Amino acid sequence: MFRWISPFIVCLFSLASFAQNRQNAIPLSALKGYTYFFDMPDVQVLETEKGASIKTVNKQLFSNEKRNIKINHQSAYWFKLNLYNNIDSYNEWYIYTGNNDYAEIYLLEGNILKLKGKTGTYCPTPQLQIPNISYYLNFKLAPQKTQQVYLKIYNKRNVNPDLNITIEDKSTYSEEILKYQNAKLKETFIVILFIGSIGFIFLFMIFLYFKSYQKLYLYYSLYLLGTIIYALTRLNKITWIGSMIDYFPIMRSYINEPIQFLFFAVYNWFVIELLNIGDYDTKLVRFLKILSYCYLVYAGLHLFMMITLFDFELRNILFIGTRIILFPLNIGLLIWVYIKVKSPVVDYFFLGALFYLIGGIIASLADANFRLFGDYQIGLSAANIFQLGILAEVLCFSLAIGYRIKLNEDEKKESKDALINQLQINQKLIKNSNEELEQKIKIRTEEIIQKNQEIEKEKITTLQINYEKKLAEAEMMALRSQMNPHFLFNSLSSIRYFILSNQNDKAADYLNRFSKLIRLVLEHSKKELVSLSSELEALSLYLAIEANRFNDQFFYNINIHDDVDTNEIFIPPLLLQPFVENAIWHGLLPSLNPTKTLNITIESNPEKNNSYHFIIEDDGIGRAQSALQKGETLKKHKSYGMDLTKERIKLFNENFSNCISYEIKDNFDGEMAIGTKILFTIS
Repeated sequence: MFRWISPFIVCLFSLASFAQNRQNAIPLSALKGYTYFFDMPDVQVLETEKGASIKTVNKQLFSNEKRNIKINHQSAYWFKLNLYNNIDSYNEWYIYTGNNDYAEIYLLEGNILKLKGKTGTYCPTPQLQIPNISYYLNFKLAPQKTQQVYLKIYNKRNVNPDLNITIEDKSTYSEEILKYQNAKLKETFIVILFIGSIGFIFLFMIFLYFKSYQKLYLYYSLYLLGTIIYALTRLNKITWIGSMIDYFPIMRSYINEPIQFLFFAVYNWFVIELLNIGDYDTKLVRFLKILSYCYLVYAGLHLFMMITLFDFELRNILFIGTRIILFPLNIGLLIWVYIKVKSPVVDYFFLGALFYLIGGIIASLADANFRLFGDYQIGLSAANIFQLGILAEVLCFSLAIGYRIKLNEDEKKESKDALINQLQINQKLIKNSNEELEQKIKIRTEEIIQKNQEIEKEKITTLQINYEKKLAEAEMMALRSQMNPHFLFNSLSSIRYFILSNQNDKAADYLNRFSKLIRLVLEHSKKELVSLSSELEALSLYLAIEANRFNDQFFYNINIHDDVDTNEIFIPPLLLQPFVENAIWHGLLPSLNPTKTLNITIESNPEKNNSYHFIIEDDGIGRAQSALQKGETLKKHKSYGMDLTKERIKLFNENFSNCISYEIKDNFDGEMAIGTKILFTIS
């Protein structure tokens, strides 16, 4: 008869326990809008270590004395409450977890407490119970059901947890979320505007760097990249990028300060390049570089401190201390730059730096109680104010770079115009010199004719000899007058080529050497004989010009033996140049050899006293191969100077006691021609 009594007694005890739990539970109908846990007498609290598990917590004694808690950042805090849904429908409720690093909610299902959700500032995006919301947890309660809820709050930072926890219905939660999103909308819009504007300028500067490889654009690009990364760390979870960043939310705390000091360092290097400070004050350059290295060291130490200690109290002390040092330091540097540096873009830099400093100062003052004008509050976060200051600074710096580019272009244009003007002057000088030379030849010829007509018949033989000699001299002058314009035309063509191909540096160097050569040619054109030293000077200038014109496709050497006194040897002017020209055009330039060399040697003739050898030797293609290429190479360049020089040598030998002879032969390697050798003999 007692078999049925035992189950009955168990059932009675279960009903009694259920009734007791329901009696201690908080009815949902009593909760309206939002209610603070501290205002709910039936909510209990427990302080534990941060790593305490729910199994050990459930066995400990919770207390109703919530007001007596001494909050400690090294502890975790648990709240326990029983809720009874006395409404005939499902109810969804939300718990506001405050500004804490981590919060967890556990629900009692049967006899097991199960984790139902996580949230918090450092909770990764995928783990958030409510997507992109880091300060709310929620749960549902069936009608006429009692639910035991556990809430755990703790911080990773050495900051006391925020225990101002509330429970809210769905309507209140929606209103609070809407207020939050509206409050963050302006801040997020400014951050996005900042990132977009800086990003566009960053891409343009990267483009300029890869076009010119100037350090100025590289440093400015790195500075802009640093500001973009800094701004990305300020993006809220309500944006897609912000939620992606919060897959690793702790990185915001790790890199926020170090990244600022990294772009502070790059900023100093950029300023040195922008203002060309090295041209005005080397001490300032040295100080800015040392300061940049200090920034880099501090950034590394700060990152190490955050990773190992994660000490927010120390971080805040360092933040305030560095700003107290940096603000006056930067103001002093700004004044130093403005006084010492006379760059044309220093005003743009000064204005941009001023915007940056003002933004930093206002951002440092911008807190909950800061008002700009009386009762009018700024309505922007400190980060937004700082970003607007940086944006204004970047715009000023971009204008400075644009103005500097304009100045460089103006300078290049002035240099190009001056080069063209000098070229026109030289062309006019050459034309006038040729006309003057022709006029002298004409006058001299008329004088010779007139003098010959006055010769007496009895001296006809002697006069005939003199006449022929004078006539020969006139012919030699005429030949030089033909040769000089030919050589000048080739040189002017080269200068014209460099200018048209925008090779201004080569054109300037070429023009300088060309001007020297013009003077020598004009001086030599008035003389029948010139010293060998003067002739070699003109030849050296000619070779330098040709090597420059053909982008150093060949090398040349002029070797003078010690027993040769070039000041005591006299030869017709521009005697060797046509042969050297011929060796370059028809021997070296068509050659496919990777290294092409022209050697000119001056030595005594061992077979005869007061006799000398002039040797012109190249490692080109040889005369036979050159003859085969007439269809291409000779069409481009025909050496009229060779024919003229041969005629001049002939006339020289007829009218002077000295004798000039030459021979040309090819050098062979087996049956293959490996160059040409010209041997002059003067005795």
